[in-house]
Amino acid sequence: MENKHATYSPAFHLISWIALIGGIATAITLGAVHLFRNRWPTVVVVAGLAVMTVEALATGTTSVGAILIECDALYSLVIARSTEQTRRLLPMIAAACLSIAVAGLLLANILAAPLLQVTILLLAVGVTLWWGITVRAPMTRAEEERERAALIAEAAAAKQREALVAERLQLSRELHDTISGHLSAITIQAAGALAATVPLTAEELTERLGRIRALSLDAMGDMRTLIDVLRTDTSSPVALPQNWSSVDSLIAGARESGT
Repeated sequence: MENKHATYSPAFHLISWIALIGGIATAITLGAVHLFRNRWPTVVVVAGLAVMTVEALATGTTSVGAILIECDALYSLVIARSTEQTRRLLPMIAAACLSIAVAGLLLANILAAPLLQVTILLLAVGVTLWWGITVRAPMTRAEEERERAALIAEAAAAKQREALVAERLQLSRELHDTISGHLSAITIQAAGALAATVPLTAEELTERLGRIRALSLDAMGDMRTLIDVLRTDTSSPVALPQNWSSVDSLIAGARESGT
């Protein structure tokens, strides 16, 4: 027994040292690659699988540290990359990994060491995927709610812009009618003065010119208001200067102009 122990002890120590050095090198490599998991999660996962494959071929085993680092990279990938296809596919992959792992653990006594390592790896992958899916689900719902809220806000803004354009068009038409009325009154006043059979006295002429001047100022004020209405981008365009209280003065001006 002593001779047998002495024969196999150096080989056993050599294998242990190779596994230890391989595990340390793998952990350092995966740790360096793992720094980029948020920027390139898919690349990090693929690179991690390649490094773990090299470790398994070189040492005949996979270190626990490498499995943990690769599982964290896989978790970051599940959180970062979520599409309709992955949301349907990942639960099936996780369920398959967990089912195989549970079956392997139940048969652990009769499985060879490599198969047992594969079982542990599948268990880690299945748990990681299921955890990532569980965490990602509320995040996906929150993103969908934000998109829906953004669409609702955009539709409301479009409706508000449409109402503003309609209101501005209505105000423009009303101001156009008001300005046309002032210009028509000015034309009638001037035509009446020119068509008079008896020359107008200085007082009458001054009165006519005063009314024409007042109508011109009103027309200029309405034109300025019209320009303000057409230029404004706010949701509350400039109010019309005339309202129902100005009807009496409008009728009086029309009568003075002879209409």
